[in-house]
Amino acid sequence: MSMQTSSLRGAAVLIVLGLGGQAHADAAQVDRMLDLMQVDEIIEIMSEEGLSYGAELADEMFPGRGGAGWETDLARIYDVERMQVTVEAAFHTLLDTREEITAPAITFFESPVGQRAMAAETQTRRLMLDDDIEETARAAGAALERTDPDYAAQIARFIDANDLVERNVVGGLNSNVAFLTGLAGGGGIGGSDLTEGEILRQVWSGEGELRADTGTWLTGFLGMAYKLLDEGDLEDYIAFSETEESKALVEASFAAYDALFNEVSMALGAAAAKHVSAQEL
Repeated sequence: MSMQTSSLRGAAVLIVLGLGGQAHADAAQVDRMLDLMQVDEIIEIMSEEGLSYGAELADEMFPGRGGAGWETDLARIYDVERMQVTVEAAFHTLLDTREEITAPAITFFESPVGQRAMAAETQTRRLMLDDDIEETARAAGAALERTDPDYAAQIARFIDANDLVERNVVGGLNSNVAFLTGLAGGGGIGGSDLTEGEILRQVWSGEGELRADTGTWLTGFLGMAYKLLDEGDLEDYIAFSETEESKALVEASFAAYDALFNEVSMALGAAAAKHVSAQEL
């Protein structure tokens, strides 16, 4: 499964005293939920994905010029512990007082179905670190409606129930804006000539391609992952996904992960700008 706050000052002491114990209990619930959702393991995989992407980015933007400095930048940006702290802090901010969301989530993810689903997702995500396996999964996903139409329909229902395409596209666009903003701020590729308007234009021009790629990746990934589930598990997972509590959890999850992606993308753009500028000198 990746805010505004306000405070009322009247009777502040009574409110704080009255809610202190509950807030602590909810924080423990969030920790339990994140453990069941294998968030730490997923972030470890995301870090590996980021390091791989960073190497590809260097080959594209400043081939042969990154060296140890770029490796140091990538190690800092994709530091697993820092990434975990960022995501977990965001989850706590969003859900520490939302037991109506965390309690049903814990119930589901503690269940055998929930545990099998999380294990399947994590295992598949790790396998897809291998480019050949990712391409195989994508190809299988692209052919799924023809090879197994019933299963393809289930995967489509799961994607729709969780609004995965739209949420991933929005998150991807925002990450791209953050990257180009960091790049421009650091003076890379045109520096200040890359205005906010130009950044938005460039990012939006790739929306269609991003949407198509997102759909292909999701179908391939989920199609591969949920083949590992027992019969009936996916229907149970879809049923949970269609609840209001699950939809609220998905919204919070994307907000938490987007906070990380935007932070990482901005830092990656700024780091890339240093190396591009050095190459141009």
